[in-house]
Amino acid sequence: MLTYRRKLLAASSLHSRYSRACVSEVVARWTRALKTSAAVAAASQSSEAVNQAFQPACATSASPPSPWDRLNLDDAATRAPIAYKYIPHLPYHTGLKLQEALVQRRVAMMDEAEKSATSGQKDLNIGQGPSSRLPIDVILLLQHDPVYTGGRRIRGASSASEGLRLRELTGADYHETLRGGQLTYHGPGQLVGYPILALTTKGGYGYSEEMRKMGRLPVRCYVSLLEHMMINVAARYGIPASVTQNTGVWVPGKSRVTELKDENKIGAIGIHLTHNVTSHGFALNCTTDLSYFDQIIACGLPDKGATSIAVETPIWKDYQSLLPNGTTPGEVFVEAVVPVVVDEMEKVLARKLVNLDASDDSAWKTGRSAADLESIEESFEDIRDLIQRTLY
Repeated sequence: MLTYRRKLLAASSLHSRYSRACVSEVVARWTRALKTSAAVAAASQSSEAVNQAFQPACATSASPPSPWDRLNLDDAATRAPIAYKYIPHLPYHTGLKLQEALVQRRVAMMDEAEKSATSGQKDLNIGQGPSSRLPIDVILLLQHDPVYTGGRRIRGASSASEGLRLRELTGADYHETLRGGQLTYHGPGQLVGYPILALTTKGGYGYSEEMRKMGRLPVRCYVSLLEHMMINVAARYGIPASVTQNTGVWVPGKSRVTELKDENKIGAIGIHLTHNVTSHGFALNCTTDLSYFDQIIACGLPDKGATSIAVETPIWKDYQSLLPNGTTPGEVFVEAVVPVVVDEMEKVLARKLVNLDASDDSAWKTGRSAADLESIEESFEDIRDLIQRTLY
């Protein structure tokens, strides 16, 4: 594990060198894009058109390959895809309820797969076994209403008065949770990801034969993959993010004009595990109102600050000026970051991600048999129904 950590630290160093070299090119390309984006906005007064104009200038990340380089997207069609859904606004308590329902579903399907294996049936993986229902993993991508959350490390230690204080100061809700970590903030402008993934290969995790021999993806390695993903996303916006001795993804204070702390967190991670199925996950600050972090000691680190893609990206003000009247800039920008996160998640997990709201897109279907496609679509429909019942 220490060897793996050293590899990741070395990778993050390469990220920083890439970012410094790339920043000037990114700004130059976005500046050129600005000259034409006014015409784009005039042609179509829609946030979608503006989002398209402001996709990262670096079409693909130039970062090092994932430390799990044997997990290759070239043969991702032989593994179960991952379904994902983006929800623009979701109260935190509803998000907890939805995660719990999806985790219960995934654990039940793992149990089914294990029983089938012990009874002599083939494993429920792509290209193997019956085409009833495949054990599909899910990733929820969303924005929460303003809320402070406390993790396991302070669960029960924070008094009701702390929640009351924060509500009076900011109007935000307060919840204690089972995720790892301490106190943090979620709100509009922050892209939160809740991967509901089986870390054991027994339930059809969909990894390569080498991973299947391991039997289980170690939790620390899973956390590192999430960190690696957010570093890649930041690099695509020209931001020199890296990992440190503290969990999460950090940007050096000297990288920005506004002086805060020596290190500022741009991406947070806090996970929970139920029978080898993950919940909770990561939070990437896109256009987050960072003043909410001023009311707390985020993650129990008094000498650290918080930052966002908007703060670290010089083009942000120009982006806002192009939006149609009545559009909320932060929300639109988060929607533009979603496909970037999806792309980088595919790379670190070496699995295809399929949008539940657009699963008819044929790109992910290449190389799969008709029986597999039918099974996957049935699983997608099960997940859609579960989300619909839970939310409404």
